[in-house]
Amino acid sequence: MKVYVAYRYSAKDVLSVLSNIGKAVDVGHELAQIEGVYPFVPHLDCLVAMRSPPLPLSYYYNCSMEYLNVCNAIYIVDVKDLDTSKGVLAEYEYAKKAGMKVFYCIGDVLHALGRLY
Repeated sequence: MKVYVAYRYSAKDVLSVLSNIGKAVDVGHELAQIEGVYPFVPHLDCLVAMRSPPLPLSYYYNCSMEYLNVCNAIYIVDVKDLDTSKGVLAEYEYAKKAGMKVFYCIGDVLHALGRLY
């Protein structure tokens, strides 16, 4: 199962952005430890963003949605992001419209795989 990790990215300062990236990577790592789960962490595009010349912000939004499109499910790391992050809300709405599974915790993923939590 391909699972898209949805978590806030932007923040008011660099340390907070790095913290957000770290949290998303941590969740991706946790998901990757479940047999048969292959997470996609869009925050890792920060490595592309460090290159010059810079790509337009629209590239990153479009890229994220293209990868979401090939996933089977979305994992909402923090439900509060649905109220505070335009990106997470857009990803969630797209996933719901596409009929994807929506997970809010590791237990949801295990349950979907028919494994006990």
